[in-house]
Amino acid sequence: MQVNFFIFYSELPIIPATLIVDSGPLDWWDKEADASLLVGTYKHGYERYNMMRMDPTLCFLSRCGPPDGKAVMAEISSEVYEEYIFN
Repeated sequence: MQVNFFIFYSELPIIPATLIVDSGPLDWWDKEADASLLVGTYKHGYERYNMMRMDPTLCFLSRCGPPDGKAVMAEISSEVYEEYIFN
């Protein structure tokens, strides 16, 4: 099965590494969050956290809610700027 924009992270055969410490970066962080981060990075790009939070196929929208509109616009603006500079 391939990662695409219509498959939920939970449907993919991803088994993240076991955490060495007892907890993740936040209280709600677990293996589902690890899998969503991996899939989100593949789909949306490195450090595109607001795009990942808006993706209904990942766990972040239901756990964190949608991101702030200004943060989304800043992320989109930086993406457009990077494409302009590097292409």
